[in-house]
Amino acid sequence: MRKLIVIVVTEEFTFLKDFEGRKDLKLKYESNALLLYALELKWKIDDIGSVAAQSLTDGSDDCKCDLVWVDNDKKVAVIAQSFFSLKERDKSKSNKAADLNTAATWLLSRDIDEIPKKIKPPTIELREAINSGTINRIEFWYVHNCPESFNVKNQLKTVIETAKNAIVSRFPQFKNIEIVALEIGLETLQEYYKMLKTPIYVSDTFQLEIPGGYVVQTNKWQAYSTAIEAYWLHNLFKKFGKKLFSANIRDYLGIRETEVNINYGIKKSASTDPENFWAFNIGITALVNNYRVIEKENRCILEIEGLSIVNGAQTTGAIGGLPKIPDNKALIPARFIKCSDRKIIQDIVRFNNSQNRILPADFRSNDNIQKKLRREFKNYPQFTYLGGRRGGEEDAISRPKNFISSDTAAQSLMSFHRDPVTAYQRKKEIWESDSTYSKIFTESTHAEHIIFVYTLFQAISEYKLSLMKKERDKKELTRDEIDNLIFLRYRGSIHLLIAAIAASMEAIVSRTLPDLSVLKFKERKTIDYYISEWTSIIQCCIPFNNELIGPLEKGLKNSAEVNESIIKFTKYIEATKRSNQDIFKKFSEKVESSIWQ
Repeated sequence: MRKLIVIVVTEEFTFLKDFEGRKDLKLKYESNALLLYALELKWKIDDIGSVAAQSLTDGSDDCKCDLVWVDNDKKVAVIAQSFFSLKERDKSKSNKAADLNTAATWLLSRDIDEIPKKIKPPTIELREAINSGTINRIEFWYVHNCPESFNVKNQLKTVIETAKNAIVSRFPQFKNIEIVALEIGLETLQEYYKMLKTPIYVSDTFQLEIPGGYVVQTNKWQAYSTAIEAYWLHNLFKKFGKKLFSANIRDYLGIRETEVNINYGIKKSASTDPENFWAFNIGITALVNNYRVIEKENRCILEIEGLSIVNGAQTTGAIGGLPKIPDNKALIPARFIKCSDRKIIQDIVRFNNSQNRILPADFRSNDNIQKKLRREFKNYPQFTYLGGRRGGEEDAISRPKNFISSDTAAQSLMSFHRDPVTAYQRKKEIWESDSTYSKIFTESTHAEHIIFVYTLFQAISEYKLSLMKKERDKKELTRDEIDNLIFLRYRGSIHLLIAAIAASMEAIVSRTLPDLSVLKFKERKTIDYYISEWTSIIQCCIPFNNELIGPLEKGLKNSAEVNESIIKFTKYIEATKRSNQDIFKKFSEKVESSIWQ
């Protein structure tokens, strides 16, 4: 068997300089800042603030987990424990890793009636995601700012066993769900950072024998098309794993043994019909730093410098996941592209993944409505709205100030226009379904209205985080604040509260509103100004959250129950309108509701 030729490259922890500049994380989330930074890097999250507001659990009675993040689109759940050392250490505390055992037990094993109130909502969400089959992978993270160690990794092996036993016991039909436990210290954080910043993360040099090929080139790029042996790809994935997909927006989705699963089909055909595999498979496309073809003794050798697979992650992962090295008769179509133009590189990645369903907002980026909104947002330089477009690597690392994520904007609009169930449960549908999309993105949707509803979302999130910080700092919360925090810990509560406040807007602004889309702030101010204006309204409305808890306890799924709870909520707002008239009047004076010209 031919050997993989590798040149190893090392570097400093350059991500630390970037993290030090992330005041948006460090000032607001303090000890959890590094955890959120890691989540943002690993999963390329557009709006980490939205994730933080809904997923952080840190504080007393948190059952040893600082964050529970469930993403049905990515089919993954992350349960995390964080440690941030203020002094230099040669390794992290291994007992913090062991705490994840406790988290796994509470979240996956204990009877739901025994779960503390703080952790109950994420526990319900996680278990429902498992039971519905919407996630196929659970990751336990121990995030810290120290060198990684054997002791921690050893502790994490126990976490995997605990979680697997819990799944087999409580969810036997989903016993094949993938469980992993990761130590995310300095070394791994550097990997995540480099994979995001550098399209070609694997910078090693490889040589492989090929049957020949041909060159296609322009003045901007050069490519070599050939066929590669499946066992070479198998060895490559065994060594580098997902590092091979640093430029790939799809990544590897994993295997499920069903005939309709493409990855299972790839594995099966590679194992049972290697001679015809080339004809069955569309192959891979990879970015390289350089390549050259060496003709030697009737052999054709391709030498590659650097490698990132931009299309064919599923083929690579499936071949790499075979229990045995594939037959050398199995060939895979392959093309290797060399390009130094960053804009062209981004387009190569984007167009080679045009079938990708993980980022559905991409399909609407050239929609006339989104183009119009991007033009309108140019009048608001204090905000950045890409309208379905995805920024490049630098945008993901150096987050633009007051960036309005397309997903968060869409969810806020959908909630404000009385459909919090879709906003919370079916985020992808907003972009994928023409009928759903057209409910909130029409010619009458303007940048000013997006700012209006988005800052309401931000204001509720900020209010929740302020209560969590007060609790974490062991400052005494009032009875009302305790009740409000219990409510806001329910998953989907922010979306439901937005819908309830929207339904109460006529009472709040004391005028008839035939169309909520006309609402906007009169003056062009900072995001902090808008959040401050909303905060007073939230504090008047949230005391009646008891009317909204019913649908949340059932996972925010039943639209009829949601509408009924909102009607009860609005009656309380109307009944207390007189006592809040000064606050409502002040807010109303800042809000415009005239028809768009």
